[in-house]
Amino acid sequence: MHAIQSKITSWILCFSLFICVTAHALERPLPADAKLAKLNLSANRVIMIDGTERQLTAGAQIRNQQNQIIQPQSLTDSSAPILYKENNQGQITRIWMLTEEEADNYSPKKLNKLVRPSS
Repeated sequence: MHAIQSKITSWILCFSLFICVTAHALERPLPADAKLAKLNLSANRVIMIDGTERQLTAGAQIRNQQNQIIQPQSLTDSSAPILYKENNQGQITRIWMLTEEEADNYSPKKLNKLVRPSS
């Protein structure tokens, strides 16, 4: 009986390790055609990108560092590296908040091979 419990425990540990390693190895998709900038929030929660006040489109999507969609009013980081996309009128359509590591490693040429085009 002890041998069976030991094998089951070993399998569970191996499976857990596999899941952790796989999850860590996955990178979130970032668009190669987005612009790298610094997001700042003013005191009245206005979105500033590289020091310029910017307007979001009505359906703008903001993704935090965990790749979750968040509302503009729920932004808590007053200064963060981001990727963003804009429409023909210069309004912001998508924002990806980056970790420091993602910002340091961002390279559109490298991403062109890894990432599907975003909408």
